[in-house]
Amino acid sequence: MKELRARASSLVKTGQWEPAAEALAELLGSFPDDVALLAAFSNVLVKLQRWPEAAVAAARLGALSPGDAAAATRALKLLLRAGDLEGAAEAAERCRDLWDKDATLALLSARAFAENGQALQALELLRGAIRLAPDLPDVWHEAARAAEAANDQPGAFELALQGARRHAGDLRLQKQALRLALAVEVKPPDLLDMARSAVRLAPDDPSILRLAGRTCGQAGSWREAVAHLQQAADLEPGNLVALTALFNASERAKDFERAADTADRITPMKADDALWWRKLAEINWRAGREAASRAAFAHSVALRAPTLPDDLAAGLRALRHAPGSYRVPRPRLDWAYAVQCAAHPEAPLDRETWDRAAQWSYDAHCLIADWLEVRTERHEEIARQADLRGLELLERPVHEGKGAFLAMAHLGPVFAIPMALYSRGLPFRWLADVPNFPGGPLYDRLVSVKFSPGRSALADVHAALCGGEIVVASMDGDARRPPRTAFLGQTIWLNETAARMAHWTGAAPLFLDARWVGERIRFQILPMVAPEAGESADAYLVRWTRDYLDKLTDIVTSAPENLLLSGGLWACVRDHAIEPLSPTLAAERE
Repeated sequence: MKELRARASSLVKTGQWEPAAEALAELLGSFPDDVALLAAFSNVLVKLQRWPEAAVAAARLGALSPGDAAAATRALKLLLRAGDLEGAAEAAERCRDLWDKDATLALLSARAFAENGQALQALELLRGAIRLAPDLPDVWHEAARAAEAANDQPGAFELALQGARRHAGDLRLQKQALRLALAVEVKPPDLLDMARSAVRLAPDDPSILRLAGRTCGQAGSWREAVAHLQQAADLEPGNLVALTALFNASERAKDFERAADTADRITPMKADDALWWRKLAEINWRAGREAASRAAFAHSVALRAPTLPDDLAAGLRALRHAPGSYRVPRPRLDWAYAVQCAAHPEAPLDRETWDRAAQWSYDAHCLIADWLEVRTERHEEIARQADLRGLELLERPVHEGKGAFLAMAHLGPVFAIPMALYSRGLPFRWLADVPNFPGGPLYDRLVSVKFSPGRSALADVHAALCGGEIVVASMDGDARRPPRTAFLGQTIWLNETAARMAHWTGAAPLFLDARWVGERIRFQILPMVAPEAGESADAYLVRWTRDYLDKLTDIVTSAPENLLLSGGLWACVRDHAIEPLSPTLAAERE
């Protein structure tokens, strides 16, 4: 055996790894618990990149040296490298007594737990490692990763944020903190400073520039966001993610020229996307490029036309059996389902059936919207699908010359109402953020919010009401405005125009309750609270808002087909606001 030991030692010294491994394996057959032989064998196997065997040898070495942090560390590294996640987690558990003495070993043990799917154990261990070695950047980074794996996004952000503040020069921590800040939508006071610091650390890194740009946007500094995102897009001219972020930021910064120029760079990558061409029409219009806007809209119509059914009613029925055309954001579905279960605890639909019905609500809305813009010569098919009740509430103020403001929300088949009113010969104007390019009598009555200059839309509303006409508009706004109204566990933004115009002009305040009954549409015109003598506009707005939200609640808690799930209040739904809603719902419905 002495000769074999000497030969093995010589082979190791001269780098003859294959014969050295054979010699050491033979020796270990006779001396399986020899620590020195196991260490040498493990080293040779690493040289040969025989990772699974090296990991087994290292794990055996660690088991024979229970108090040796270096041996335990080596075993963990090799087990992880070999992909033996279960073995790494078991080895990490065996060295529990060493965790509070060696931060590096604690960090590696936590990584073994995390890789093995034991995120909570990893997080607990890493919090201890932070107390032991707060100046070690890796413990903050791994702790944030473990919290994220444990579905604790706010906790992950707090850990990353503290780590980034403590280690301002660590780009990985800065990047992690910025990414998680976007995920949890928080705005710490130093968020902009963190974004700027990250850019200083890596001024030519497109991923950092994109994160910094999005962060600046979240903090409301849109022009700074545009500067970072423009640089990122220039560094990666074919990166659709970078270009899309720049386009969105430019639009928010009201830099419509830049947004239109960026859109031109995106269009070749989305040449077959009809919705993109429609968006292109809008941004070109806002940039003052009317001819390009009309051309883009025409191309959008041409792309959509072949996809529409020959018959509207048949198309609505077919959607029941078709796969969803749009991945509805999960928070919207979860919130709406929670609301409906809270309202009807005795008989909730099973989730799969409910989700399919809710998805249909979106697809049916899209079909109605496309029909209005593409099948302009067949608008009457929409009217044939609709029953309109409470018509006298509309006719009376029109005959009296008072006008009526028919408020609605992004719920149910609301886009069908213009054709229903037109088919009954009622004088009306409808407000929407759609272009009036299709033309014809229905679109002659459109007040196109995004395609109207300046404040002319508001002037058109006032003129219509004073002229005894009906004005139809959704009063639930999008998430770009400061949200300020509590609604069933969420915070949404509401447009005050309907209430203030009714108070100012004396127009009748009404509400459109739009619902699906099978594939038919039921419109119910409902009265809303009216201004009282001597009541201020602000006081009336409070009562009007309460009435409006009550009517929204009735629809949101009805069948899932009535949700629509897009635009307006839906853009304000955030998953961090989801909560048990039974007490909230009960309180709001009393």
